[in-house]
Amino acid sequence: STSAKDEKLDYIIHKVDEYQIDFTTFLDKDFPSILNHIYNPPAILFMRGNRALLDGRLNRIAIVGARSCSLYGRNVARMLGKELGKYSTIIVSGGARGIDSHGHEGLLASQGYGIIVMGCGLDITYPRENAKLFDRMLQNNGYFYPNTSRVHRRPQNISQHGIVLFVDYAEVFS
Repeated sequence: STSAKDEKLDYIIHKVDEYQIDFTTFLDKDFPSILNHIYNPPAILFMRGNRALLDGRLNRIAIVGARSCSLYGRNVARMLGKELGKYSTIIVSGGARGIDSHGHEGLLASQGYGIIVMGCGLDITYPRENAKLFDRMLQNNGYFYPNTSRVHRRPQNISQHGIVLFVDYAEVFS
């Protein structure tokens, strides 16, 4: 007979396989060194995609901003993503609608690489309208991992990857 713990472990293993999720621990040689600089780093990091993008020697710029962005903000984020992608700069964002998404759209236009620090688990697509964008990023050797903080500090985790470059106007609850 199997115990509840065995069933839970089987379920986790099934989900890891189903979503093609990989993992590393803080004891592993390939654990992203950048995460050692955040408060209370995770013991296990679940991820999807090209983990080589976390190599600390690679150039990264975070493009983050308002979810309800202006037309100007959308165009600038796309242009910056596209131009930076041409120079092998990795774009990092939270994958939110608005500036984050438009920066990655531009990046994909130049065949560049991106990292998304998800605000949810890797088995959840949020925001839902970004499902195709996220799929295209994974097909283009992008990289995803969930917010690693025990408290909601995703902006700080994104900024750990490099310079935060762009913010369009932001409303109070953006």
